[in-house]
Amino acid sequence: NPIVEILNENVFIHAKISDELSGIDSYNGYIDNKWVNFYYDAKNDVLSYSPDEHCTKGKHILKIVVSDNVGNKKTIQHKFTY
Repeated sequence: NPIVEILNENVFIHAKISDELSGIDSYNGYIDNKWVNFYYDAKNDVLSYSPDEHCTKGKHILKIVVSDNVGNKKTIQHKFTY
């Protein structure tokens, strides 16, 4: 099963994702249920997002959905203030 861990939420949002067995197949990130573009650093297994027009000052809900290569899916939600 994929593992998702929020690392930082200040200037950038960083989330560590990994799957020990089959590997990561797909990932999607959402701010307040709107898809946002996360950059995936495969070497370090880290997703990064720099707040843009979809993430204005205030309270938000981050959702990350990660699937592995055999169909297992992990979804996390995290409240944060930017």
